[in-house]
Amino acid sequence: MIGGGGTPPGTIPPAGVGRAVGGLGPGRGAGLGLVALGMLLLLAWLLARPPGAPLASPALSVRTATLAFAWPEYRARTALTADERRELVRALRRVRPAGRGTVSAPPGPHFAYWRLEWTDAAGRRHEILISREGRFFQTDRGHLDRTEALWAVLAPATRRLADAFFGEPLPWPQVDRLWPWDAVASLRDLETGRTLRVVRYGGYQHADAEPLTRQDTAVLRSLFGGAWSWRRRAVVLEVGGRRVAASINGMPHGEDIVAGNDFDGHFCVHTLAATTHASDRVDPGHHLMVLKSSGQLVDALRSAPPHAVASWLSIALANGDAATAAHMVTDPRDPAWTTLARRLTTLLAFVKVERATTLAVQGPRARVRLQGTAYYASEPPAAPFDLTWTMIRQDGFWTVAADDVADLLPSPHPSGRPAPAPPSPSPADPAADAGLPTAWQGCAPGASPR
Repeated sequence: MIGGGGTPPGTIPPAGVGRAVGGLGPGRGAGLGLVALGMLLLLAWLLARPPGAPLASPALSVRTATLAFAWPEYRARTALTADERRELVRALRRVRPAGRGTVSAPPGPHFAYWRLEWTDAAGRRHEILISREGRFFQTDRGHLDRTEALWAVLAPATRRLADAFFGEPLPWPQVDRLWPWDAVASLRDLETGRTLRVVRYGGYQHADAEPLTRQDTAVLRSLFGGAWSWRRRAVVLEVGGRRVAASINGMPHGEDIVAGNDFDGHFCVHTLAATTHASDRVDPGHHLMVLKSSGQLVDALRSAPPHAVASWLSIALANGDAATAAHMVTDPRDPAWTTLARRLTTLLAFVKVERATTLAVQGPRARVRLQGTAYYASEPPAAPFDLTWTMIRQDGFWTVAADDVADLLPSPHPSGRPAPAPPSPSPADPAADAGLPTAWQGCAPGASPR
């Protein structure tokens, strides 16, 4: 009978199939009960374990591991030692995904400051992104929890990485004593790693220096795209057995003492708290580059008020430093920003921020006002600006939308004619050929610093 649920009359059941539940023997019933109990215990364990926890971690292995900066302009990495790799394995076995059974969304563009990469015994590559404050994101597992041991393993490597790449933020009075006049030192460009030897020509409030040879002059010129420039670059000054965070410009001016180096004049080297010979003030562009070459830029950006970040953004663009500017833009991965940054770093020659104000802060949003003058490499040569920007807090950074940053592009004069040029600099002003204010050059016109 269909649906009768039993064995047809006269049929012998197959071996191992009971006639009825009640017909089970005591031993067989007890065995099935133990199996059911075991399955219930297994199910309870699976439900109680942390989401995403591996079923078996002893197979985890690390053959090679390196820690690098996630900021692309910081081209440095350090290999983890054998002891660190062993501790890394133990730490990785403890971490768990932060999500409830699903991989969390990728972090924003300002999340990562370091990148941990390792290869397991099978040759598979793995990556974890690490924020400045020690949060972790693994590509195939999402944000991670229980990372205290992992951070304890990596913290010494982050210090080792920074010590080898950045310079010390030594105040100018110490550097002045460390690097006497006529002494030779070396400069390492932070982004490219290129090095050159220089001689200190003189200077009282910062160092005036000259390339030692023609070859050193060629390296210096290459750092500025093959043309002399007043723009600032982050460098590490190596002198007297110390590595010092510094900033340079790339324009020969004034007097010189080295013959045959194809460099007519000297250029400026600023360190922490150095001032210009013209204004007796710290130059904002040099200061920004000293923050960069000392490794303090990331913390400065995260702790600065919104209007300070907005000022640094405009100064970075005038320095031609799109990499630094990207850390202050809401979506640096947007191709529209890449195009805009290329235009601004080409057109802007100098930005003088005369007043910067935070108008309001409400949660992760702020409004700032910037007032000053933008000097351009083409028409119009200079134009005042009065900008109000909305800023958004992302992963600890105040950022500006690219559409707002576009306000720094030159615009036609309301009459349709080019904007009027600023007053012509004095012929004694060494910045006259560049059409820039004396403060941009940094040395007192007509005065010999030697």
